[in-house]
Amino acid sequence: MAMCSIPKHEYYLSPAHLADKNKSIRKSTEVIGILEKVVAGMDREEEERDRQQKKYAERLAAEEVSKERFDADLAMQGVHSMPNGVPSPAALSVPPATPAPTHISAALAPPPPPFPPPSFKDISSEPSPPSYFEAMASVNGSTGNFIAPEYSNLPPSPMRKTKSFAVKELIDIYMMEFSDLKRKGKIAIYPLGTHQGKMREYNPMRDSTNGCAVIAPLISIHHMRSGGPGISDDVIERVIDDEAPPILRQVRQKLGLRSEALIVPSDVHDYLVDEKLLKQDQFVGVCGGNILDTEHLSSFYNLLEGKESVSKMAATLFFREHVVCILKMTRSNGEVCYDLVDSMPRDVVRGPPTAVRIRCKGLATFKNALFWYASKKFTEDNCNYIDLNDWDEMMCEFDPRVFQAFVWKA
Repeated sequence: MAMCSIPKHEYYLSPAHLADKNKSIRKSTEVIGILEKVVAGMDREEEERDRQQKKYAERLAAEEVSKERFDADLAMQGVHSMPNGVPSPAALSVPPATPAPTHISAALAPPPPPFPPPSFKDISSEPSPPSYFEAMASVNGSTGNFIAPEYSNLPPSPMRKTKSFAVKELIDIYMMEFSDLKRKGKIAIYPLGTHQGKMREYNPMRDSTNGCAVIAPLISIHHMRSGGPGISDDVIERVIDDEAPPILRQVRQKLGLRSEALIVPSDVHDYLVDEKLLKQDQFVGVCGGNILDTEHLSSFYNLLEGKESVSKMAATLFFREHVVCILKMTRSNGEVCYDLVDSMPRDVVRGPPTAVRIRCKGLATFKNALFWYASKKFTEDNCNYIDLNDWDEMMCEFDPRVFQAFVWKA
């Protein structure tokens, strides 16, 4: 079994992170060992089940042969009736037939009891595999496993819904709350002058198509380095059109990816740390889970608030194969705002689709905006899957609700 989840980037060879790497390898080895024992146990149980079924089939076949022979004997020595109904002398001379053996009857013997389920007593002493959240706790966790397939062909999760729930009704609530907060002035949407991929037709060297994994952390870096509470729209536009394209080419070339290929955020963070654009001591943490679950999101919100009440923070959020950045800023009057910057062209404002900057006053308002953002990315198939399946950590790689967030401080 290939340990594809182990980071292979040169960054993880650094002595400063050797302990994290060894811990990840150790846990993966333990999980693989347990899985191999489970598979071996299931194979043994399957072989025993086949042997029992074969033995039972042979016994049934033997009994059927015995019954056929007994019936043939009766036919050979059966009573031949005369036309007047009197048995023939030959038939009278035949001794009475021996009763059929008790083991041969019209009703065959009942089948053996079902074979018991596999027993894993041999591995009970082994440590339990790390959960999804333990794996997510790794600072250097890869997000390569979070790209979900088309949900129209996805088999249902074994975790079935325990009660009726329509996610579309919840989405309608988020939409109404978002509109209400906009009317109250707590949320504002600002269109930007560009979006990723806009310069592709004008200048291929400035093409940032599928570059959200690079654009989001670069915007975060500018935000954390800025002298004021935040950055201007001009800075964001310059990142999208000028700074991101050359870094995109370098990262793709280093990873052996084709042009316009998607890149997972962790690989970009490795590159930015290697190039001294990000510092490891700025890293606050990584979290993930179900984006519709307030308990899962609480870890993200706690990281954004900061243990030391840091006034300026930034985060990259990976959800539905797209990365946006969240900028936390504190104004001179003490008011805390959160900007969600999406480099993809959106049609949430008047005019042609473009990148947007959504400003939220306060954490409670940002929480609603995040639900609104997530809801707009769910397709019809996604909603059907969510309605039919509870969140299951074992199926998170295929669940449309899964997210991952990296948080940094200035």
